[in-house]
Formats: sequence, structure tokens, C-alpha cells
Amino acid sequence: MQNLKKLAKGNPLLSRAKAVKDLVLDKLDRLLAYAETFDGAQAETRRLLEENQAQVQSLVAQNQELLALLNQSLESQAFSLKSLVDITQGTRRLIETQELLRADYQRIWEGLQGAQGQHQDHHVAIRQTLGEFNEKFDAHSQTLAQGLERLLGELNQSYESLSRQLLSLQNDASVLDTKLAQVSTEMANTGHLQPVILPQASDAEGFQHVELDLMSYLYSFLPYPKAIDIGANRGDVSLRLLETGYEVYAFEPFPPVIERLGNRLGENPQFHLFPVAVGAENETKELYIAADQTAEGVYEDSTFYSSLTPHSLAEGLVFTEKIPVAVKTLASLHDAQALPPDIGLVKIDTEGFDLEVIRGMGDYRYPVVITEFWDEKFPFGQSGAYNHIQDLVPAMKDRGYLWYIVLYRVWGSHEVSFYANLPRSVENAWGNIFFFQDYGVFSQGLRWCSSLVSPTYFS
Repeated sequence: MQNLKKLAKGNPLLSRAKAVKDLVLDKLDRLLAYAETFDGAQAETRRLLEENQAQVQSLVAQNQELLALLNQSLESQAFSLKSLVDITQGTRRLIETQELLRADYQRIWEGLQGAQGQHQDHHVAIRQTLGEFNEKFDAHSQTLAQGLERLLGELNQSYESLSRQLLSLQNDASVLDTKLAQVSTEMANTGHLQPVILPQASDAEGFQHVELDLMSYLYSFLPYPKAIDIGANRGDVSLRLLETGYEVYAFEPFPPVIERLGNRLGENPQFHLFPVAVGAENETKELYIAADQTAEGVYEDSTFYSSLTPHSLAEGLVFTEKIPVAVKTLASLHDAQALPPDIGLVKIDTEGFDLEVIRGMGDYRYPVVITEFWDEKFPFGQSGAYNHIQDLVPAMKDRGYLWYIVLYRVWGSHEVSFYANLPRSVENAWGNIFFFQDYGVFSQGLRWCSSLVSPTYFS
């Protein structure tokens, strides 16, 4: 209530109302004085009273407005006081909660003090255990180091012994190679080793007997007894491979030859015929069909010379027609599981298209790959051919074939010769290159050639 009095005392409207009231009362007092003194002033007094009455009514209305405002202010003050009370009560509850939390913290702290003591006891026990473990570990490590040192000494002694044995074996092998060369020379001089006479290069037998013999010889040194014959034609190579023991996957795109090949070898369960060509991409290409236009029929079976590239030909041979054939890559055939992954030997004879077959190998590799090659002056290799030595060797080296043997003959000659690991061709020569991934297999092939074929030396 004292707050309300203070609020009313400080209100300017109430002060103004009080002043007006005092003024009116003063005037009334004066009028009463005049009425008592002068009777004639009653009329004037009445008039003044009427005027003052109007003023009083106006002041009363103003006072009512002031009272309404005062009531609103009092209601706001009451709401504020209620809010203050609520805040005070909330603060009291907060203080009480804080006291409870302080008590809980005190209990937790006391518990932690007790746990810390127990932890220190455990820590001491753990350190003692670790100390004992370190002592035992150091002892075992020392024993192990001594054992390893003894073992290393024994291994070094064994290595030295093996090195001496290996050196002795190498010396024995060198002596044996020397004796073998002497025996080969003596046999050749006495006539027991006759030169190998081959048909002319124009003969239509494709791969010659020396290459077939070497493929048969390598069979014993390959990890897989399976072979791919690309450009199988009538099947001379496939037949020899089957006889040796290989399982053969043969490719031939020319329909008349496919039928003849199937009739010849199709009954053999180890023979698998694919009526498609092999190249660098899966596509359809034109197969150029060669025809023998010599009066004597020099080339006998001209189907040997069909090719996917229109290269130059020897005199009397011409490409007379072309047909579309399907071409597949070796990689895609492996991916489709049409070919098994364990292939030991791949023979390629595609009449000038061999490099494209290699490009289609993808990531697949084979222990031995055999390709045909033509010298740039050889009649078939003068233009349009993809089987020159200088192109084949780098392509195969990029695929991990670091060793190779070149078996060749010169156009018009009957004699076959060989050399190894030199990316050159003899002028006007043609033949086959045996590429090897494994040096051991290569050395076996080189030894075989050294015994049976005339070597070529380049100055």
C-alpha cells in the first residue's frame, strides 16, 4: 500500500487535480464570504457556482480517466510483483537443487579418493608384473638371438657349399656343351648328320618340318599340354601337335577350309575348331582370298595365302575376291571362357597379320608364342604386311618375352638356318620366330637348334 501511495504522490495528473480542487475550494470560500457580506451578490454567486459546477464535472471526468489509468498501472504492478514472486520461488528451488548437487559431488569426490588409492595399489602390482615380464622377455630374446646367429652361420656354410657345387656343375655343363659341339661337328663331318632339305618357300605346306619338330620337342618342357593354332588352314600343324600330345584349339575363318579341316580332325576329342579369325579387336573384317594364276599351278593350294591384310604377293598369286569374316581377340576369348587359361604354346600364321593377333592378347601370356615373319624385300612382305621382325620383337618384349629364336630360309633356297636374340632379318628371308618367357625353356630350344640347324653369325 505504501508503494501505491508513492506512485500516486508522484503522478502529475493527481497533482494537477489537487491544485484545481484547491482553487475551486478557495473560490467557494470567497463566494461564501461575499454572500455573507453582500446580499446582492447572490445572483452573481449562483452564476459562478453554475460555471464552477461545469468545471467540477469536467474535473471529475478527468479524475475518472486518471483513476482508470491508475488502475491499469496498479494491475501491471501486481503482475510484476507476481512474476517477481515466481522468480524468487524458482531461485529458492535452484538454490536447494544446488545444495543437493554439492552434496552429491562431495560423495563422488570421497568415492574417487578411495578408488584412487585402490588404483595406485593396482598400478604398483602391474608395474611389478611388467618388470618380471621384461626380465623374462630379455632372457628369451637373448636365447633367440644366439640361436639365430648359429642358424645364420650354418646357412652361410650351406650357401658356400652350394655355391661351390653350382660352380662345379657349371664347369661340367660348359665341358659337356663343348663335347656336344665337338660330337655334332664330327657327326656332320662323317656324314651322320645330313643337312635338312626343305621344300621351296613357294610350296604350300605352311610351317616347315624344322618348326614342327621344335614344337614337338618343346612339349616336354612346357607347363601346360595345350596349344592354340591360329591360321590352322588344312591342319598340318594341328595334326602334328595332336600327335605330340597337345590338346589343340584351332582357328580358321575361310568357310571351304573350315569344312575340310573339320572333316580331317573333327573326330578327335582333343581338337577344338573355331570358325573365326583372330586379331586386335572384336569386329568384322574382309578376308582377301588369293588365287594361283600360274599355268603350272606352282602354289598348289592357294587357300594358304588368304589374309586379312591385302599385302604384296609373289608373282602368279593375286587376291581375286574378299568375304566378311568375324574377328575375335585372344583376350576376349579367354574372358568368355571359350579358351582355357592354361595354354602352353601359341602358333600364329595369319599371312602378314600376326602383329595384330599379338595386340589382341591383352594381359594373357603363354610360355611359347610362334609367329611367322617376312623380310621387307621378301615378295610377300614388301607392302601391307604386319609381321616384320623389327615390329614383332618390340611388341613381344613389351609383353615379357625377352628371348627368341629365329628359324628362316631365304627366298629360292632350300636350307634352313637359325640365330637368336637379334632383331634383324636376313635380306629376302622368311620363316618363324619362337618367343620364350622362360629362359630355361629358351635354352632347351637353343640347344636343340644348335644340334640340328645351321647357325647364322652376323658380323
